[in-house]
Amino acid sequence: MHIVSHTKSNQRVLALMYFVTAGQVAPRDFAVHLFRALYEYGSLSLAHGDQPHRGSCYSFPEELLSWADAVATCETAGAHLVTINDRFEDAFISSQLGEMGYRVWIGMNGTIAEDGAVTFNWVTGEPVDFTNWDEYEPNPEHGVCVSASGHKSSPGLWMIWKCEEAYRFICEYYRDGYNPNTPTTTEPPGVNCAIGWTHKGDRCYKIFQDPLSWGLGEQFCLAYGAHLASINSKDEEGIILAISKNSVIFIDCLI
Repeated sequence: MHIVSHTKSNQRVLALMYFVTAGQVAPRDFAVHLFRALYEYGSLSLAHGDQPHRGSCYSFPEELLSWADAVATCETAGAHLVTINDRFEDAFISSQLGEMGYRVWIGMNGTIAEDGAVTFNWVTGEPVDFTNWDEYEPNPEHGVCVSASGHKSSPGLWMIWKCEEAYRFICEYYRDGYNPNTPTTTEPPGVNCAIGWTHKGDRCYKIFQDPLSWGLGEQFCLAYGAHLASINSKDEEGIILAISKNSVIFIDCLI
């Protein structure tokens, strides 16, 4: 196993990243707070192409619609425009958007009071206990409807935009038999990796062929709610060697 020092910033390397199903929070300071993804799911009833996460299923329609039309379209399908209620759900949504290169509507909008103060609400009426605003947001001068960035450099960051603009959107619906008011108490039986990631053990891995220093590689990983890979056992070392095909990579270690 080759461990590359962070001082060798001019080498072309493969940045290997992973999602963790549970563990310590991993904040980043260069764009947005994203975290290692926690995937919990059980018996699911999914439409073709939809993605599961914990007690919900998510669809990503191709249509470009205004915020209000996106709300109506989701409701017609028996769903709602997505609500993002914690860092784990945010990391999951960001993992789906990180390579799409556009913004999407989410199920939040604002109301402006006479004094100019803006109050934001979810379409479902759920309390707003979690936010993931981009820098200088929320800025009501841009509008009152909330979108999430799908740009590779800032996946998942929230921005205010004009409600009449047409963007893609995410619908969320609960899996069969799931009660959102009942907390999950059982261990997840497996992991659902985002498209393009490799599932090994309880983690998801992906190789990125980008010429980055160790520090920039870690920041790049954090933009996906991930980290440079950590090696904690011989088995995990074997997995990483197999995925990387013995290429020189950065891992979560300095020498």
